[in-house]
Amino acid sequence: MRYRPEIDGLRAIAVVPVLLFHAGFTAFKGGFVGVDVFFVISGYLITSIIYSDIKSNSFSIVQFYERRVRRILPALFLVSLICIPIALLSMLPDEFKAFSKSLAAVQIFSSNILFWQESGYFESGAELKPLLHTWSIAVEEQFYLFFPLFLLLFRKLNTRGLTGLLLGVTLLSLGLAEYTSGHDSSANFYLLPSRAWELSIGAILAISLPLHKEANPSFSAWASLLGLAMIIYSVFTMNKNVPFPSILTLIPVSGAALIIAYGKPTNFTGKILCWKPICGLGLISYSTYLWHQPLFAFARLREGVISPEKYFILIFISVTLAYFSWRFVELPFRNRKNFNRKKIFSGAAILSVAMITFGIAGYFHSDDLIILNDEHSRILSYLHYDRSEPYREGSCFLREEQSFGEFEQQCFSSGDTMIWGDSHAAALSYGLKNRLGELTQITASACPPFKDYIKSSRPHCSDINDFALEIIDVLQPGLIFLHANWIAYDFQGDLEKFISATVQSVLQASPKSRIVLVGGVPQWEPSLPVQLIKNGIKLQDMSFLRSEGYSKILRQDMTLKAVAKANHIDFISILDLFCKDGECLSSVRDHKDYEPFAWDSCHLTKSASLQVSEKILQKLKPPRYPQ
Repeated sequence: MRYRPEIDGLRAIAVVPVLLFHAGFTAFKGGFVGVDVFFVISGYLITSIIYSDIKSNSFSIVQFYERRVRRILPALFLVSLICIPIALLSMLPDEFKAFSKSLAAVQIFSSNILFWQESGYFESGAELKPLLHTWSIAVEEQFYLFFPLFLLLFRKLNTRGLTGLLLGVTLLSLGLAEYTSGHDSSANFYLLPSRAWELSIGAILAISLPLHKEANPSFSAWASLLGLAMIIYSVFTMNKNVPFPSILTLIPVSGAALIIAYGKPTNFTGKILCWKPICGLGLISYSTYLWHQPLFAFARLREGVISPEKYFILIFISVTLAYFSWRFVELPFRNRKNFNRKKIFSGAAILSVAMITFGIAGYFHSDDLIILNDEHSRILSYLHYDRSEPYREGSCFLREEQSFGEFEQQCFSSGDTMIWGDSHAAALSYGLKNRLGELTQITASACPPFKDYIKSSRPHCSDINDFALEIIDVLQPGLIFLHANWIAYDFQGDLEKFISATVQSVLQASPKSRIVLVGGVPQWEPSLPVQLIKNGIKLQDMSFLRSEGYSKILRQDMTLKAVAKANHIDFISILDLFCKDGECLSSVRDHKDYEPFAWDSCHLTKSASLQVSEKILQKLKPPRYPQ
């Protein structure tokens, strides 16, 4: 097929938002849609080559996979190999174990399945995984594992018939994505069945466009400009709380399709995309995409929070490394004069087996490769903290898949005090129950305690919160705590509305209840145990340690305090009780034992829950509770 420089420009438009989104620039909160644009481009380009070869009876499966190996593996191998020594020097055993597992998964293009299995509410920060971004490469290669065979199977169909068949596949996959977005958001995001439609839209373009007459220049100009606007709109307006992929993903995907169909070097959009700096960035976009995530992840592992200025430096380094890997790795390996088919396949097989072997060894022997002293080993053991008993998990703290009908009678059979909220409330419940003796607990994973709050990734939240109000109506509790990881939710500026509606509903059901809104818990990235080790702090020191999330939690606390005052309810700030000047208590003592304040980034340990509960109850000072 002929070279289209505007498509390289479109690659640049796709990769830049991804980099800025991963760097945490809030203006680019929808930058992840760049990956969806890449899928459409890939579907179009690869199908163009396959379909052209099939029509001319020159298609070869072996040749096709040779092209894929030349295109994908050399730079991927390079980045993976460089990550290994850096990981050994900068990671703790559990981090290296997870890295090793991902390293092996990358070699067999199954990292998307791995990251889907690892994903969840209590997962360590995804942004700390150097190879996380390879999920999209895995999705593509899984698609191309069977797609050439699909086209061969239906090669006798005419263009209209094949286009109709692909359209059916597209609609089926899109329908699945729309359904799964509300039932299993992680599987929906990572797995091929709900992503295939984006690649197949590109495939439909590749098959149908050559048979259509050249569109009117004016129409092409406006259509391609609309496509660019749709991508830009998505980058600046979508966010991680939008169900994705779903029907809404049609906006950036359709934008990419319009540019592919109508973008010409002669119209306005085409001229922008063909501008040499943009087109040049598009040429190295694959290597840029490969380099940025390891650089970001290792920097975060080393420093915790990265400043915007450092992110720009990391982006510059990513682009620089991308140029050199494109120039001296990608291009030479694509040239058959440099490496014949036998060398390409044998080299790829040897390196893949070697890295899979290293990954397996690293997974099973991470403790042998990275030696820790006894104190550090004890601290790190909290990352495997058993929360089931203190949270009453599965009975009073519901998992993502559980509905309100699975609350057990013990959760609300007695007691004049109730706690309602998400996993942070479940962590606090342990201390309250121990201090008070009895406690009603209605808590669920990632469900803030708000009436009418709807979250697509947690479809049971609304019913659980309605059930909490029913329990309040029946029990008439004297004291009700509302607590959650407030900064984890996007209330779209409606926090006051949610709190007001919830307070009114509670007081309507139980007019004499005293409502207490509890502020956010200090947070440390990637986790408090890791930060304790990297800062050389012992548990018995009971030191104050900088909380990366302090400023954000403090701003949210100020909002919560104002809203609580407006609704005539109590507000208690945990930051006021345990922090000063951006630093928060990192460990607590319960009798003779010392424990971290949090067992991960932000969930209280038993000892911390006891101390936080005691401070909260002392601050309230109601006569019927122990002082």
